Amino acid sequence: MKIVLVIPIASTILLAGCGGGGGGGGTGAALNVAVPFTSMAASPRPGTTELSGLTVETSYTSNTTTYMVESVAPPQIATGKLTRTTDNAGKMTSGSIAGTLSSISGATDPSNPGVVALANANPTNFYLLTDETNFNYQSFGIWQTGRNTGSGFAGALSAGAPTAAAAIPTSGAATFNGNVLGAALDASGENYTVAGLAQLDANFGSRTITLTTNSNTKVSMVTGLPTSAPELNLSSTMTYA
Repeated sequence: MKIVLVIPIASTILLAGCGGGGGGGGTGAALNVAVPFTSMAASPRPGTTELSGLTVETSYTSNTTTYMVESVAPPQIATGKLTRTTDNAGKMTSGSIAGTLSSISGATDPSNPGVVALANANPTNFYLLTDETNFNYQSFGIWQTGRNTGSGFAGALSAGAPTAAAAIPTSGAATFNGNVLGAALDASGENYTVAGLAQLDANFGSRTITLTTNSNTKVSMVTGLPTSAPELNLSSTMTYA
């Protein structure tokens, strides 16, 4: 099994987790005029907010009969943007992800716990995002276009409001717990969405971060069946500047 795309981007989720300063919800923004993002709590209700961040994107080809993936291009890291439109309660009602290689938009269906899914009449496209109630300074997710058509794009996004460098501690340690969303491809070409739990252990003195994920579950994009996926657990030790 090889990972094609995975979120979170660890340094981004660390900085978002450290972040300070929420604030009350604004009400003065026009619904269709996007305002800069500072936090979920401070986003206009109703209103539209734009979150900037990073993407990992790739293109692929697939068999139009079996839907098995036949080739995947090397992933690219680039900048991206998430646009969220919310109702009076702050729930996301529609959204779009704009990456370097592709983009996707549509109405949302918050029926899946912990994620916001695209409810689109076009079955060739989808996206999944973390639910806005889980994180205040960040959203992350995955998307795919061109399903069932023979070729398309897949991507992962992490976007939000990073903590200012001056506000990051220079000593001590902290543990951050959260979630992971990703996409995976096995040796046969069957592709999956993946969800699990993430833990980030930060040592601010040495500027190192240890990432581990667990309790991963994969859902086949061919059969729709969920399966426990311990083989997709990740571990890594990283540094930041």
